[in-house]
Amino acid sequence: MLATDQMPAAFWISNPNNYYINNHVAGSDHCGFWYSLDVHPDGMSETDSICIRGTKLGSFRGNVAHSTWRYGLRIYPELIPRRFPCLPNDFDTNPGIEAVFEDFLTYKNQ
Repeated sequence: MLATDQMPAAFWISNPNNYYINNHVAGSDHCGFWYSLDVHPDGMSETDSICIRGTKLGSFRGNVAHSTWRYGLRIYPELIPRRFPCLPNDFDTNPGIEAVFEDFLTYKNQ
């Protein structure tokens, strides 16, 4: 069994500030859309100045995921967008930003 942070996906998303519009996933081995959100980017883009989990969501609308082995949409481990992504979650000085997943249809997933 794969670890929960290593499952394959049709769309593996490591930065939430992107646009996913009118995409369809069918029959993925594990996940349709997977937001895999580390604290900071790694690999060739490694830096501590970008805080992925606090980054605003771009656009996710009109997407469909069906007949996947596990999830149609998975956000792991969390997405908490806020005005200043790298500062602590203090809603008085660093308010949250709403993340909206629009018009998403998912069905026949385990």
